[in-house]
Amino acid sequence: MKTYNINFQIGDIVLFSHTIQISTVTKNNLFLSEPADALPEDDVPLPHYLPQLSITPELTIKKITAKEDKLFYVRSIYNNFFINLNEYSSFDEYLSKFSAKSRSTLKRKVRKAEKSGFTCKIYESIEEVDDFHQQACEVGEKTYQNRLFNSSIPNDRNYLEKMKTLALTGNLLGLILFKDDEACAYLYLPIENNEYIYAYLGYLKGLSKFSPGTVLQFYAFEKIFNQKPKATYFNFTEGDGKHKEFFATDKKTCCNCLIIEKSISAMILLYGQLAFDSFSTFIGQILDKYDLRAKIKKLIRQR
Repeated sequence: MKTYNINFQIGDIVLFSHTIQISTVTKNNLFLSEPADALPEDDVPLPHYLPQLSITPELTIKKITAKEDKLFYVRSIYNNFFINLNEYSSFDEYLSKFSAKSRSTLKRKVRKAEKSGFTCKIYESIEEVDDFHQQACEVGEKTYQNRLFNSSIPNDRNYLEKMKTLALTGNLLGLILFKDDEACAYLYLPIENNEYIYAYLGYLKGLSKFSPGTVLQFYAFEKIFNQKPKATYFNFTEGDGKHKEFFATDKKTCCNCLIIEKSISAMILLYGQLAFDSFSTFIGQILDKYDLRAKIKKLIRQR
């Protein structure tokens, strides 16, 4: 069963969380539907979660809307970057979308990694899933993102079995970057709903100067285009980021909508999170004013 976390956090650091068990999930197909004009109302069992709900950029949506016995809660409105893979017949044609300078920089980063002893292994078959999952988890558990935000690939039997199911149907793509035969970075791209999903990326501390995320992404697209894409789209999922914007060719404005039964406790919980968001924004503005945000993030990574 899917869960939805009501996180009370400052920046990316979660201080405490309340988990809601979701009864139904309606995945709005990001790339085939017309942008929604308003949030939907359904008679399906609650809580009901609608991820990646396409909206027009000009549409004004309230964070919380009460209708009869329901609360419609929009936590975030974001850019969803993606690539229509059918627009390119080859990897070289895809690379041609970049300027000459960007293309040169991209290839130079890959050559630098290769000359520094990095190698990449690609995993697709059912026989390779255990090895990929083990190596990716070992890398993920050493990253500061996992220690602070629990954002690495899940290290549990259920997730591993889901990966094996995808591999059996040819819908799994994983990449591990090795340095002197030691796993140091991974990228996991499951194929679902006619999309390559940018699911998990992780790399060890101290490797940023080698641009491991960029290098893995380069190898991933090289593999995807050279074998003929198994899906129509590459979905970079929720959120902005220079990495996503650089590699993507298009974007849509989206939101995630949680629909729950209206109650006093639910309103306290949701409005409480929004109030905490405002406090977090205020703290962030102070950090930016005194140029402390980058220094604090660097300190967190070191620790």
